[in-house]
Amino acid sequence: MADKTILIYFDGAGNLHENDPSSHFILGGYVFFSYQERDSAKREYIKKSKAVRNKIKHQGELKAKNLAFDHPKEQTKLIRLMNKYQSMYVHVDRSKIYKRENITEKKHINNYKVYCMTLLIRELFQQLLFKNIIDDQQSIELKLYIDQDKRSTSGWYELDESIRKELLVGKYNYLKDIKPVFDKSKPEIDINVQQFNSECEPLGQSADMLVNRLWHNYENGVDNKFFHIKKEMP
Repeated sequence: MADKTILIYFDGAGNLHENDPSSHFILGGYVFFSYQERDSAKREYIKKSKAVRNKIKHQGELKAKNLAFDHPKEQTKLIRLMNKYQSMYVHVDRSKIYKRENITEKKHINNYKVYCMTLLIRELFQQLLFKNIIDDQQSIELKLYIDQDKRSTSGWYELDESIRKELLVGKYNYLKDIKPVFDKSKPEIDINVQQFNSECEPLGQSADMLVNRLWHNYENGVDNKFFHIKKEMP
């Protein structure tokens, strides 16, 4: 059993395709630091979403894209419920990407999403180290749960190795060597990436609510009021 457990539920909002009218894209969600914390959040979200469904007389999964237009106050209730948990996101402004050819084809877009997610995880671990939530002497279990609708079944297969390299190995680009997050001591890190069906995963639904609200805020030039670990791209 690992000394530290980190569980992250992700969803996306927006589109990186060049034909999309909006240049904003978000990947983000919630971070939990134990199975107990995760399970408590899940129970709370199930209870609150049930109350919302009863109030608006809706059956099935609550989708952020529907609540945002028809019942924004109910969406806000679901987001506020999760404020006690750590949130994180990466924001991409497609109009500012220098090498636009990197996101012209589906394969390139998929690779760019992996790149964005990897840098977001790097940012998370840097902050966790700075705040002494983790240290380089502890073994770590990192589990990422991602909405399967966003990629093909094997779409995230390279993500675990990309994250491992960022955390433990480092990399080189034409400007400089980029040190890994764990520069001195190399802890044992078990990285596991899973996909979920949002209809069956309440915390995936909570991530959907979060990224949808973030996307609308960027689209409308509204400041995000709550603290998030974030990464701006490019």
